[in-house]
Amino acid sequence: MEKGTSNPFLYGNKLDLVKVVENQYLGKSSSFDGDGHVTDHAKITTIVATRFIERDRKVALYKPENIKGLIGALSPIATKVYMYIALSLGEQMDYVKLTLTEVQKELNIGSKNTLYKAIEELETYSIIAKKRNGEFWINPFLLFNGNRIDYFQKHYPDSVNIAATIKR
Repeated sequence: MEKGTSNPFLYGNKLDLVKVVENQYLGKSSSFDGDGHVTDHAKITTIVATRFIERDRKVALYKPENIKGLIGALSPIATKVYMYIALSLGEQMDYVKLTLTEVQKELNIGSKNTLYKAIEELETYSIIAKKRNGEFWINPFLLFNGNRIDYFQKHYPDSVNIAATIKR
């Protein structure tokens, strides 16, 4: 195969998927009376839907129009902390717990002062906001781990806007 025509990261690797088979049953088959007699009511129709989900966990990074240039504006240390936060997010959570000594060690950041500056930078660019000691709100318009629609509808329904309707 000619160089540059196929993604080199695919050689020897496979995307692990989980096959989800969902059976839906429509209709009623039978009922029992008090004497143990069976009455057939209708034929059951089975609809089988198959879908695939990825085995690996993932975090979605969003790119709204007003965010252009953000990554270029961040310092290298702030960018590292941003990636650390993205990979540390719990599922269906809009905040992250950070142990600063752990973050400093994991990211090989020389001083706590440098880490504090990076966190302040992420706050300045509205990527995170201080919640309480060691906890930071994450901006779910930039980054989220899970089903953002379900999360917003359950926890922040007033923050949901139906921007368009598609009829099929």
